Amino acid sequence: MKYKNMLEIWQEIPEFDGLYMASTRGRVRSMERLSANGKLLKGRVKKMSLNSHGYLVTRLTKDGKGKTYNVHQ
Repeated sequence: MKYKNMLEIWQEIPEFDGLYMASTRGRVRSMERLSANGKLLKGRVKKMSLNSHGYLVTRLTKDGKGKTYNVHQ
C-alpha cells in the first residue's frame, strides 16, 4: 500500500500537551520547546521499534518519567 498522496495531519497527544504529537500516518514527534536550562530543543520524529508481540512502540517522557507506549494507542 502506498501513501504518496495521503495528507499527514498532526494532533497533540492529550496526556502530553506541548510535548508530543501523533499523525494520521502513525508517526510520533516531539515538539519544539525550551529545556529546563533554557536551551531550545528542536522537534523531531521519534524512533520506533517492535516489541515482542510485533507492535510498534516508542518511549515518551513527561516530568522526568518515561514510559513505552504502543504507537496504535
